[in-house]
Amino acid sequence: MLTLCSACHHVIKRVNHDIKTNEDIRLKANNYLALETPYGGETQVTHFMELLRDVVGFDELKKRVTKPLAGRKIGAYYGCMLLRPSEVMGFDDPENPSLIEDFLRAIGAEPAVFSYRNECCGSYAALEEKEMVKGLCANVLNSAMQKGAEALVTACPLCRYNLTQNAGQGAAGVQVYYFTELLAEALGVK
Repeated sequence: MLTLCSACHHVIKRVNHDIKTNEDIRLKANNYLALETPYGGETQVTHFMELLRDVVGFDELKKRVTKPLAGRKIGAYYGCMLLRPSEVMGFDDPENPSLIEDFLRAIGAEPAVFSYRNECCGSYAALEEKEMVKGLCANVLNSAMQKGAEALVTACPLCRYNLTQNAGQGAAGVQVYYFTELLAEALGVK
């Protein structure tokens, strides 16, 4: 199963893992679903960024770029859902990830590596804890700006939403992109 959203990827991959490794959860899920053939967690759950890295390959992607993002310094924002728990997600190194920076290099941009790139932006707490989320987003955006990022890219629409809605917290002017926007731009898609 191919996912485009980090939040969806996180939930689906964790539930799939639970069904695969926990007999009680597997039994309850299969009883609820009442399938002819019980499901045992056989599905491989993959984020589109992993597909770009592992199937397409960043060298091949680089060959297909028609409008490289040269001269643009962009921070890779992972957030927390792609990386944790690392033993289930297996996306990248949870402490020092590089996949999105490698993607940025492939499309011609210069990655800005900053300290809050794999910290939580507040995720679902945005509904109830607006002030807390504003503070978390300000930390992310200001950390990126301190390393010279003119923009951020994320693989999660929820993170993009939170960071965009809270950009006024000392980081005005930092554009936040969803990775497919930059991919399309670099490939010359209008």
